[in-house]
Amino acid sequence: MSSFSIGEIVQLKSGGPLMVIVNIDKEITSAPIQCKWFDNKTETYIVDSFKPDSLVLSKKPENEYDRLSRVLSSPETRALFFENLKQKAKKGEL
Repeated sequence: MSSFSIGEIVQLKSGGPLMVIVNIDKEITSAPIQCKWFDNKTETYIVDSFKPDSLVLSKKPENEYDRLSRVLSSPETRALFFENLKQKAKKGEL
């Protein structure tokens, strides 16, 4: 499947907004990775699903920090993000 985890910050390989992985459905093979992000134009959160090979882990460039903070302003996505950090810390991956 993929090496992505819930709570990780990703971006489409082609670019676009920073997104938080909110679900990974291993039974759906077409687009199993569900992501959530904030759309600045409509000022709403959007959720959509993607194929693993269309995503990359975000390197979080400096100009993206504002968008990332908006994504993390949602209690749900913030909890997922920090849970992912805790698990990585336990595994010694940080």
